[in-house]
Amino acid sequence: MTGLPRTHHGSTNGKPHRTGGSHLRLVSPDEAGTTRHPMDDAHGHTIGVRVPAEASQLIMLRALAETVCLTADFDVSMVTDIRVALDEVATALVSHRTPGTEISCDFTYDEQSIEVRINSVSQTDAAFRVASMGWHLLQAITDDLQTEVGPFDHHASGYPTQVRFTRNRDWLPLD
Repeated sequence: MTGLPRTHHGSTNGKPHRTGGSHLRLVSPDEAGTTRHPMDDAHGHTIGVRVPAEASQLIMLRALAETVCLTADFDVSMVTDIRVALDEVATALVSHRTPGTEISCDFTYDEQSIEVRINSVSQTDAAFRVASMGWHLLQAITDDLQTEVGPFDHHASGYPTQVRFTRNRDWLPLD
């Protein structure tokens, strides 16, 4: 896993902007520093976002998760599960963030499932504990759950951390 840049704010047209005091930038998975997933082909879609790793940005991540899931025609219970799972991961990463870092979040979906990848830089190599109550919650509402913590990155002043989870559709959309 590659480390994330310390800070990079702006808009999709390259000009910085502010909306309500926060910075939002939609990015491609390559630009976000994540790797392409096998679903990233003609049949899958990826939406990525990068926001400052601050509690005030959690609402933006929740809203984007809900929008992506509804646009992809996932049912309401699945949308809720994805939003709760993302919130649990992002909250843990924000609470252990390295100052000045960002959270990047990629949603990759196709007709069968959605995968969410959340990346940040943490002050500790145990920002998201596998034995925690949050981990057990995530296991209950996702179909696959993985976490990766890289070695301490001196340039980023922390541990690059990625949490990935997948949720499969309970049904397939009608054409």
